[in-house]
Amino acid sequence: MRWTIGHFTSHYSRKIKETSFFLFLVHILVLGIMDKGGKKVILGIPWWVFMMILFIFLSGFMAYRAMRAEQKLEQQFIEKEGRIYMERIEAEREERKRQTSV
Repeated sequence: MRWTIGHFTSHYSRKIKETSFFLFLVHILVLGIMDKGGKKVILGIPWWVFMMILFIFLSGFMAYRAMRAEQKLEQQFIEKEGRIYMERIEAEREERKRQTSV
């Protein structure tokens, strides 16, 4: 893959957006933390419930990333095997061409 300045800046700006969004969420959550009767709650939800929901989403995201990486790896393998097959066919075609011309 050829790296260009445009590719770098789009990747960089995506990272900035992701970081900004994360900081925004943290800010909202920090403002939403309340102490109700000695129990910490975040936006009215007990903190451990919020953490479980967060971990479920994190787990789903990681599974999605793993699936995409595996698909990419599988596609590369298929392309490699296809190239090997096409080279073998081309070599056989050349061999037959040499045999008929002799």
